[in-house]
Amino acid sequence: MKRFFLLLGGILFLNLNILSAQKLFLGPELGVNLSPTVETGNTQNYQLGVNGGLRLSYAFNDQLSLRSGVYFTQKHQSFDSTSVGSILDVINGALGGFGGGGFDAEELLEGIGGAGFNLDVNRRYEGIIKGNFIEIPLMIEATTGSVTFSLGGYAAYMVSAESNTTITETTPLLQVVDIEDLLGEGAGGISGLFDLFLPKANGTSTEIDASLRNYNTFDYGIKGGISYTSSDNLIFDLSYQHGLRDYRVNRPVDLEETTFNENTFEPFKNITFTMAYQFGLKKKADSVFMP
Repeated sequence: MKRFFLLLGGILFLNLNILSAQKLFLGPELGVNLSPTVETGNTQNYQLGVNGGLRLSYAFNDQLSLRSGVYFTQKHQSFDSTSVGSILDVINGALGGFGGGGFDAEELLEGIGGAGFNLDVNRRYEGIIKGNFIEIPLMIEATTGSVTFSLGGYAAYMVSAESNTTITETTPLLQVVDIEDLLGEGAGGISGLFDLFLPKANGTSTEIDASLRNYNTFDYGIKGGISYTSSDNLIFDLSYQHGLRDYRVNRPVDLEETTFNENTFEPFKNITFTMAYQFGLKKKADSVFMP
């Protein structure tokens, strides 16, 4: 957070130093982001987000300018992870909670002939994260006629986020062994209670998390685009940005043998469409975009 505001202060200092000798233009800008994501089955999809704020331009001459601004922007990223645990740990942990600390689930399985069973508990986590950012771009613009090309970078701070996760759980043992046979007499006849604690033979659930703890809140990357300026100073802008930092705090995240897209670098990426209107602050300033 401190680094973000230091960057903001540096940009404002630069602006104040060139303002006295150059032309300053500003105005509102509003549009949408399209974030490419990967859905179930590796299907390409796009998530829609808001992009809007204040656009600032500093004209060195009619062909060259420096553009910045302050924006609220929404970015999305998809994730897909798997975990493999053991049903023995789940059973022993549940029995320990009921005072069955001397019970060994592995001995019970051997007693019913289940020593050769697949004891894995498989979980798959798939979903989308939506991050809300305050973003500052800094770009060099070259104008020819009514068309402007821009290239530069951006820095952004994540102020909030929300992830929506679908969890698919499969337990091979519980697909072939009845829970009463597995826990009935060996667990003192309380097998019905364990339906609350044991993993599902086959099942899905959904979790929503609004915490920032798993994400890098500071984001930065490169950005480029092209825009068209109409005769009444309306600007239609198309740009693309690609982050240079993985959105996750840990890469890979290793919790309970879980890896989140372990072998891939996962930054935020956006295609942005916006419309802006800007006007000169100096009394006799001409538009930076018009010849």
